Amino acid sequence: MLRACVKGGLQEKKLVHFVLDEAASLGHMDAIDDAVDKYRGYGVRLLFLYQSVGQLTKCFPEGQEQTLLSNVSQVFFGVNDKDTAQYVSDRLGEETRIVASGGTSRGRTHQGSASGPPSESRSMQWSENWGQQVRRLLKPEEVANLPSRTAITFTPGIPPLMTTLIRYYEENVSGRGPGFLKRVAILGWSAFFLTIGFGTVGWLCENVPGHGTMQLPTAVREFRDWDGRTVKARQIDRSVKPSKTAPRHQRRIRPVEPASAQ
Repeated sequence: MLRACVKGGLQEKKLVHFVLDEAASLGHMDAIDDAVDKYRGYGVRLLFLYQSVGQLTKCFPEGQEQTLLSNVSQVFFGVNDKDTAQYVSDRLGEETRIVASGGTSRGRTHQGSASGPPSESRSMQWSENWGQQVRRLLKPEEVANLPSRTAITFTPGIPPLMTTLIRYYEENVSGRGPGFLKRVAILGWSAFFLTIGFGTVGWLCENVPGHGTMQLPTAVREFRDWDGRTVKARQIDRSVKPSKTAPRHQRRIRPVEPASAQ
């Protein structure tokens, strides 16, 4: 399959993902060595799943595992052995923290004599110091004690990431997966702007001339039904036209008064 991908030439449109679960059972393969650092331009993507760093070292002996580690993003979770925990701790590195220290002391003394009144003295001392202390981001034992669904990701070019693994079905069941708050905010703002828009249109129709609904003039006319009965119905009177002398926003349709019978 790797040869078939290479025959397609250099391209990034058609990507082929190889998922190598329990990759330690495959052992060392020369084809995988070439695919790691040479076949990316041919659209080949590889996902290796190992149980520990020991399995990786066994498949890539004599330091060859560094070729794989330097060309991939590394995700560690559920670490349960010392060597893997030590590797993650070393990869995370150290940080400098500001450590403050200090204290307060108080004292009181009494002195008295038979010839005079007693005397009393008080004293208080307060001190505060700070200094820089180097500490590992995570010690090996802290890496091993992380929750099984907490993952540490190393990607070239960005600082290490600590993320929480979510099963593929959890977001659909609970509805509170990644992006839930963002979707709620978008829906809330959309409803707010729609309310403002409809309210503005309603206010314009009621208060601004020319934006309301124009009432067409009607007239009552008589019609002869199919059985000979006379039926009265209201019909739009198209003989009435708006006045052209008034401004456009003040024009009103005036119904024509019917002529009185002499």
